[in-house]
Amino acid sequence: MPPTFDRTNLVSGPGSLLLGTQKFFAKEGISVKPVVETFQPEISSHGKGAPRIQDAHFETTFTPSGKINADLIAALFPAGLANPVPGTALLGSSDVALKVHGVDGTAVTFPNSVITGLPDLLLSPDKTAIGEVTITSLIKKTTARGTTGSLYSSESEAWSETFDDDDIVCVPYTATYNSADLPTKEGWNCTFELELDAVPCSGVGIVQYLIKGVTAKASCIPLGWSVATLLGAQNLDGLAIGASMRQSKNLVITGAAGGLSLTLYDAVAEDAPMRWMPLDTRADTVTFTSAREISGTAPDTTLGAVYALSVVS
Repeated sequence: MPPTFDRTNLVSGPGSLLLGTQKFFAKEGISVKPVVETFQPEISSHGKGAPRIQDAHFETTFTPSGKINADLIAALFPAGLANPVPGTALLGSSDVALKVHGVDGTAVTFPNSVITGLPDLLLSPDKTAIGEVTITSLIKKTTARGTTGSLYSSESEAWSETFDDDDIVCVPYTATYNSADLPTKEGWNCTFELELDAVPCSGVGIVQYLIKGVTAKASCIPLGWSVATLLGAQNLDGLAIGASMRQSKNLVITGAAGGLSLTLYDAVAEDAPMRWMPLDTRADTVTFTSAREISGTAPDTTLGAVYALSVVS
């Protein structure tokens, strides 16, 4: 019998997200992926049996619409990650739910969710500022693995969201490095690498992530930087192998009202390439890496912040 299909059975369409109490709209769409680890019992006389579950969680990725406000930024960049203490637990004492709600009226709720991939920041007047976010959803706290609803639940719920595109913020940005103006050709691309160590529990799966650290970087093509400026930004000549590249210079990127203000503390010019081209600037893409300051001796060690991020009033 030849195959047939009723096109009215197609299921598609965008949606929105609710992480805790913070609503998000996606720029391009929302992707939810189950991450399943399996093993296969093996019998020497019969071969491998059917796959069996070892652990499973969900990863949701999306790029926010471009809306900026203080609550949204606080949700995307939790305060503790700006000055992380190694070994600190990422998940708090209470679960935070993630609801992915489709315009078709289907909502999927993941009861225990946390941001595990911080978004890039694209600080330029012709781009929305916030890049892709990754949210990981684990099993509900103190719940047996075989319990229905411990990992997700699905329900029908009418979708009636509204959005005002005036909330999307695209503003110009200025920058200073060591208090000197730093004009750029195309704006800034800023990345935040969150290093985590998963903590599994036998028979349950991953129950926690421990913070190892956060690395903040900002890249741009500087305008007006000469060979001397580029060489001086790294100051490699005469620097012994193993010596610190720290120059105690902060990088401060500031948007117009409604935009973002980002400071990378003790920013080191990790990469400062030069080029001799007929139609290009002398400076290629320069990358600054924040280097947190560590002072004092245990148990009175003070850890300096990696970055500071706020909304410009």
